[in-house]
Amino acid sequence: MHKFLETCSELGIDKSDQRHKLVCASLNALTYDAILFLICGYEYIHRPSSKKWEGISSLFLAEDGDYAINIYPECREHMQRILGPGNLSLKMKSAYGHTDSFDGQSAGVGQKSGAGDYNLITKALETTLTHHQGLAQQSTLIEIKAKTKLALQNPKGLSKVGQMTLGEMSQALAPYWGGDLNQLGLMEGLKAAHAPKSRWKFWK
Repeated sequence: MHKFLETCSELGIDKSDQRHKLVCASLNALTYDAILFLICGYEYIHRPSSKKWEGISSLFLAEDGDYAINIYPECREHMQRILGPGNLSLKMKSAYGHTDSFDGQSAGVGQKSGAGDYNLITKALETTLTHHQGLAQQSTLIEIKAKTKLALQNPKGLSKVGQMTLGEMSQALAPYWGGDLNQLGLMEGLKAAHAPKSRWKFWK
């Protein structure tokens, strides 16, 4: 997982207290799907759980995920070959829109077959950055890093759309991350999404 961790280090993802700034910069740079995927992947590597992997698979790696990263079918197929058949499938949603059941014993260190599955999952994460049809395609990763770093160097507040997207991302990841959501730099978004709306209107 050398490339994955190296990329996270270059972007400052390894510094948890900087992640909220990074997420906000990525929203302004329109690179938030890839940046949030990298943050989630980094957190999974260091604090693995089957629920977190389910979230990564469903939201970022599935072709119809809410924040699907820009990888091509050949890359997804390669990852599926690494992961093998069964409950580690990237095809999380059925044709009817239901999420397939996920065996909580399938992934995560310390669980049944956990160490082996953890190694396969980290290899799959690495593939997203190294496969020629993954984020490496047409220098996509280089562009993502450049745009995000530029936004970090020129910080500005989030637009209303950015604030709304931050809240939506926070709510989408909350079921998978639970109390660890703060590690992703998203707690502010979740608080904003749940804040009571003002009942008063003011006119000039």
